[in-house]
Amino acid sequence: MYGALRTKIAEAGYTTLAIQLPVLGGGAKIGDYIPTYVDARERFQIAADFLKTKGYKNIAIVSHSLGATMANQYLINTDDKTVKAWVFIGIINGLEEMFRIKIPVLDVFGSKDWEITQVGAYERKKQIMKIKGSDQIVVPDALHFFEGREDDLTRIVTTFLDQVFHKGDAAAATGR
Repeated sequence: MYGALRTKIAEAGYTTLAIQLPVLGGGAKIGDYIPTYVDARERFQIAADFLKTKGYKNIAIVSHSLGATMANQYLINTDDKTVKAWVFIGIINGLEEMFRIKIPVLDVFGSKDWEITQVGAYERKKQIMKIKGSDQIVVPDALHFFEGREDDLTRIVTTFLDQVFHKGDAAAATGR
């Protein structure tokens, strides 16, 4: 999904930058990643700073699954206002301290996504709808990695970005 989404977002007119987030061994559980959040926050900040030095003023984070959880940690722990929008796809943990996030967010997940993603949907929607320009979209019949639904996912993401920004004046940092 990651490569296809990044390519399709670029084809839609957005500059993209892929960030390699911390990866643990194959047997790692979600909780094992908590100590890596500091490293992930640093990587998001470096990416935002890099895009800013390139002249981009409208920067969004597009993140998936555990990468979305890491992006949440970055956004609630930074005072930097560089990132102007956030798309999280198939987030696997709830949003922490969402009240700290004041930028438009889009919560996207599949109707056949992992149970952990679906269970928190109601609470996530309740939180994000307090932020102007935010939305939640459930993609019918989509799985956690949106296999075969990449075009639908791209259309949803770029439509949101187009609504938040003026097309061509934005960059999306994709965490993977």
